Formats: sequence, C-alpha cells, structure tokens
Amino acid sequence: MESTIERRIALQGSTNFRDIGGYATRSGTTVRWKRVYRSDALARLTDDDLAVLAPLQVATLIDLRSPRELEASGHSRLVTEHGVTHKHLPFLPESTNPTDYQNIPPLSELYVHMIERGAPTIRAVFEMLADNTTYPAVVHCAAGKDRTGVTIALLLRTLGVADEVIVADYALTDGYLAEGIERLRAAGGIEQYSHVPPEILRAHAETMAGFLATVDQRFGGTDQVLADAGVLPGTQDEIRRHLLERM
Repeated sequence: MESTIERRIALQGSTNFRDIGGYATRSGTTVRWKRVYRSDALARLTDDDLAVLAPLQVATLIDLRSPRELEASGHSRLVTEHGVTHKHLPFLPESTNPTDYQNIPPLSELYVHMIERGAPTIRAVFEMLADNTTYPAVVHCAAGKDRTGVTIALLLRTLGVADEVIVADYALTDGYLAEGIERLRAAGGIEQYSHVPPEILRAHAETMAGFLATVDQRFGGTDQVLADAGVLPGTQDEIRRHLLERM
C-alpha cells in the first residue's frame, strides 16, 4: 500500500515534480521515499516554491536538457541561491529542432533512439546514483516526460519495479503536462508550443509500454542496455542499496 506521503509536490513554477518512492518491487522491497524526484525544468521556481522544497534538502539536480535549453532558461534558484549541485548531463547534444516536428518518429521509437545515442549520459547518471552523496536527487529535463521518462524507467526497472507500475508512473505526466500548458496559455506564453503536434505533448501509457517491450526484444533487456552503456553490475547493486528498503 502506498504511503500517505504525497507523490506529486505542487509548485507554482513546476507542474511535474514528484517523488518516485513507495513503489513495490518483485523482491519484496520498496523504493525509498524522499531520495529521487523526477521533474520538469526548475528555472521558474517562486519564493513559495523554494519554501516548499526546502524540507526536501535536495543535494543534486541531474539536468538532462541540451546546452541550448540550459542557456535559454538559466539555472534554477536551487542552484544559484541554495547551493544545490547542478550536474548537466545532456541526453542528446541538442534538443530537436522545433521546426522539424514532422520528422519525429513515434515517441516509443524516439526513446529507443535516445538510449542508442545516450550511452554516456545513462552511464553518468547511474554512476551518480551509486554515490550516496548525490541524494536526495532530482532528475529532470524540460517537461519531465521524454528524457526523464526514459531515465526513470531504466532506474525503476533496475530496482525491480514491475512494468505496469513504470508505465503508470510515466503516464502521470500526461495530466500534469496539460496543466502546465494551460498555465502558459493563461500567462500568454503558449506561443512556444504553437507548432508542436499535440501527440508530442502527451504521455500515453502505451508509449512507455512499447518502449519497454522494444528494450527487451531488440536489446535483450534493461541490464543489457545498461551494460552496453558501460554501467557496471556493482553500480546497480549500490543503487539498490541506496534506494530500496524492506516493506
């Protein structure tokens, strides 16, 4: 049974900040709360948001965005004002050209392309999560959906969380992203999404389910994906030690 701890943390400057704790694993353990959070970008945090986040004592932001995205938004106030360590680990060298959306493959295929090209980032993220000084950590990209979704899926699989739970966790983003777009519309800032096909802004359960199935069928499973990225078995063991507890 899920703890009474709230998974999503409501913020004014972020709509998709949430804890990945509380999920049961096949080994009878549970993912620890308050250790890893997943989020959209955190460059618009308000004073009230910082007060909400202060008790979490976040130590590290693992930022998967491109250099261009980071330059455009600037650093989070968690970094500039509160001393949180910023680790910039771009999943791809640059984000997709916003004028080229018609050439984007279905998202589940895009996610496969990401892990094929993102081995250095996957390895670096897992090595960071094997270090206890990294925690509590926030893994984020721009929307907290694609690059973050793939990374968290690989992490939850490593921890032994069932695929249906991983899929459901991914799909939570769908409503939160829609809420964020509505906030932008209300603030008059929706023009940046005006040319984006609606499906690109969705987080359908079947997208993640298709990605996980492809990981198994094409790559031989998550362990093989991680091995191909250079993640050592001992690294995975350390992550499990830091993030799992007995129910």
